[in-house]
Amino acid sequence: MKAVVFEEHGGVDVLQYKNVAEPKIGPNDVLIKVQAAGCNYNDIWARRGLPGLRVSLPHISGSDAAGEVVEVGSEVADIKSGDEVLVYPGLSCRTCQFCANGQDTFCRQYKIWGFQTGPLDGGHAEFAKVPAFNVIPKPKGLGWVEAASLALVLLTSWRMLVGRARIQAGDFVLVWGAAGGLGSMAVQICRVFGAQPIAVASSDEKLEFCRTLGAEHLINRKKQDVLKKVREITDRRGVD
Repeated sequence: MKAVVFEEHGGVDVLQYKNVAEPKIGPNDVLIKVQAAGCNYNDIWARRGLPGLRVSLPHISGSDAAGEVVEVGSEVADIKSGDEVLVYPGLSCRTCQFCANGQDTFCRQYKIWGFQTGPLDGGHAEFAKVPAFNVIPKPKGLGWVEAASLALVLLTSWRMLVGRARIQAGDFVLVWGAAGGLGSMAVQICRVFGAQPIAVASSDEKLEFCRTLGAEHLINRKKQDVLKKVREITDRRGVD
């Protein structure tokens, strides 16, 4: 199969588009034909090689992916070939207290698929091997690109705003970097809950994108005084 691979750390020049062996699945895995995969900043960290970060080489990055199941392991009962799925990239033990309470990111064995796994394990390839527990049915109303973008950034934003901040209708929420992955999801979550996102970005073009997501309050941080604008938008109340 074709894949984007790096065999050493460095700049973009270490990336190779080449043929590699198709993954062999285990009894609890599924093989998906990747239809869309995102580029997250952890892909850049893995390629560059940060101090203290262990990356298996050779490496295929890609933690945000969606595709069609083409093979299932012998122990997999609730997924079949042809199913359209997206990947939840958080891998954990599933048995500790944190996992039992839905806080798997605190699990001592927690890893991000396509980032801290491998070698040759991520979504930047024609096919990807994923634990069956980590695939989620793709909502029928979403395209492949939309589905691939959901798991990492949506769940991160959701935990921040809903799980931790307890966002409520009418809240003013300052979203810094509102045109990025986390920011764009945060803007949309705010609108779902009836909150008022204040989108901050570095260009008018990015702010126009935020407007299409439902942001009514827009601040260009390179042209405007952010604090002054926030006080103006909130009638000197500040954000919540």
